[in-house]
Amino acid sequence: MGASGDVAVITPASGPRRTAGAVHDFASRLRVHAGGYGHGVRIASGNPLEVLRSAGDELAGAVLLGFDDELLEGLPPLDLPVVAIDSYAHDPWFPIVRSDDDDGGRAAARHLLSLGHRRIAFAGPRAGRSRPADERRRGFEGALADAGLRMRFLELSSYGPADGARLAARLARTPHDTSAVLLADETSAAGLVGGLVLRGSRVPEDVSVVCFADGLPSPAGPRITSVTGDPARRSRLAADALFGTASASALTVGVVVIDRATTAAPAPR
Repeated sequence: MGASGDVAVITPASGPRRTAGAVHDFASRLRVHAGGYGHGVRIASGNPLEVLRSAGDELAGAVLLGFDDELLEGLPPLDLPVVAIDSYAHDPWFPIVRSDDDDGGRAAARHLLSLGHRRIAFAGPRAGRSRPADERRRGFEGALADAGLRMRFLELSSYGPADGARLAARLARTPHDTSAVLLADETSAAGLVGGLVLRGSRVPEDVSVVCFADGLPSPAGPRITSVTGDPARRSRLAADALFGTASASALTVGVVVIDRATTAAPAPR
């Protein structure tokens, strides 16, 4: 595998943890920075080793996006540069660029507290199933505890619109228990918003919704208030890590809360 050629943005072939729009947004931003090093960008999906072997000498590097930590921990050293995005793989031989998930949870809590919410929940997988979700929950719960509040936890069995829709049904059964929810991912959040509206709940008047987002929102979906890592910095750090100008093993991207149409002050009870 040579030093010239494209950078491959590789995602899982099935069960993607990121929306197609987020992948294309990341690749578009990476193309700008990789171009400064003389490389193009392509998108591929599948097992990373199989994708890289089939590409032969066509690639200058690879960015691994959306893979489980276990798979990345088992990836053998390769003769081209590799960077992983938003992974918590233990002791990898390649650098990792990831968002500050703990601070993202705290930022979401501060946003909801500033609006006056006190009945606040976190929706995501149970502890131990997802390190990013665990970090997000820890920061969120910690910030609420600092404000003297106890977080309500709502378990999601997986990520996706159907899980969000089922969560909407649960919230509808106890409408006065929760005035705001932070979800660990954007696809579940979209399902929650749609499910709440179908059941006659107003978003954000009855329930405010915030989610972690990996990229730009889909123009066809609801405009959900989101917590996201700075997308320009993420792509720039990935390019710099691939081509030798960023040396740290874990490169952190700061987060911002993008206030859209799904959060507001809670309605009077």
